[in-house]
Amino acid sequence: MTILLPGQNAPLTQQDAEMVVSFGGRSVVDVSAYLLDGSGKVRGDEDMVFYGQTANPSRSVRLQVSDTRRAVLSLDLSRVPEAIERIAVCAAVDKTAAPNGTLSDALPIEVEIAAYRFAPVPERSDISAITLIELYRRNGAWKLRAVGQGFAGGLKPLSQLYGVDIAEDAPAAPPAPPPP
Repeated sequence: MTILLPGQNAPLTQQDAEMVVSFGGRSVVDVSAYLLDGSGKVRGDEDMVFYGQTANPSRSVRLQVSDTRRAVLSLDLSRVPEAIERIAVCAAVDKTAAPNGTLSDALPIEVEIAAYRFAPVPERSDISAITLIELYRRNGAWKLRAVGQGFAGGLKPLSQLYGVDIAEDAPAAPPAPPPP
């Protein structure tokens, strides 16, 4: 297994691949994938694969979560729409389970795909979301890049970077007035 360092690129020769993302620690972490066009953004909500939408329309990226410590992305790169140039695979702490949780609470984080392994370490203790790996097209072939870029604000700023608007939680209803 070849260990990748942040920023390192490698060829991905197989069209069908499984990416296994595993976590240690005590935080519950959600894995997502963003299918990005030439502008670096999703074309619409259907290009975000996550626990609430486990596949994109072409089923080229499918998320299978086996438990809270491991997620598997099944990739069929031959089915990725031509308009998609990159796939960003990300992870974010589930803030409903751990409102103050960070990725430091989920270490070690490991990503395995084909013959490669990447173990990013958040650069700051307040990081709660991260872009792990990018798959990208280059000269008609797929390659991967170990990224490891973290976000302190969690899923929302990460998703906004890729063009997905995450709805704010509904404001709490005001308390009922006291009876007369």
